[in-house]
Amino acid sequence: MLTGIIGIDDEGLSDEQFVLLEKLVVEQLEKRIPGRNVQLSKPLCVDRVAAIAAGDIEPLQFDYEEAERRIAIKKKAA
Repeated sequence: MLTGIIGIDDEGLSDEQFVLLEKLVVEQLEKRIPGRNVQLSKPLCVDRVAAIAAGDIEPLQFDYEEAERRIAIKKKAA
């Protein structure tokens, strides 16, 4: 995920474009989670998948410091 975030930094997205990107990513992930659950022989119960989709599960915290570090490394290498 961090590698993808670093690439987005180079795109020069407007605020509106970034909001749209965020919306599209969330929509994609809402479909991906149930699909991956089936692919992995349903380790999560239906209630857990529904709780994730409803936002009732605390997400992993994004490591902004690590993202900034990787962006700096990439810019230094360019």
